[in-house]
Amino acid sequence: MAGVRIEKSYQEIRYRKQSSPLDPEFVEKEVIDTISVLPMASFKYSPTSKSSLRFVASQTVTRPNFKELAPFQYREFFGGKVKQGNPLLKNSSNTNIDLRYEKYPNSGDLYSVTVFGRMIDKPIEQVTIGSASGILLTYQNALSAQAYGIELEYIKKFRNFVSNDSPWRNFALGANFSYIYSTVEVD
Repeated sequence: MAGVRIEKSYQEIRYRKQSSPLDPEFVEKEVIDTISVLPMASFKYSPTSKSSLRFVASQTVTRPNFKELAPFQYREFFGGKVKQGNPLLKNSSNTNIDLRYEKYPNSGDLYSVTVFGRMIDKPIEQVTIGSASGILLTYQNALSAQAYGIELEYIKKFRNFVSNDSPWRNFALGANFSYIYSTVEVD
């Protein structure tokens, strides 16, 4: 399966300068206006009826959220750190690659192993800057980032251990383990 998604994205943030908060002429505006072409390809091979091998490659985009963009200071509820958004942030472009082996020993059961990689252009990172009032946290686009890892997943349905009329028949026990190695290149 393959395809291309085209996304038109428009983000606008309007704010008043803190030096003239009541003057309507001092409204500032920052805009992120983009068209993203996002290809995707997925391949599945089933050597048996109880196993499959999947390969997926895709391009995605990460957009800054309001707190990351808004150019005013706020205090985080948890931890009490002072943060300030950066209205000059840009979208991040992400290349994603996954290879997954799945085994289905019984109906509803799953064992899987996935290796994956993410390459990110212009990731949005939290940074510390000095200020007269102490430490201030803000956001900036870094140069690039990578994340690679392995994921193990296990799901076991209770239906194999209980009677057909048991309310526990549709419950499952699951576990997931991921090891992720990531790096960020900051200017």
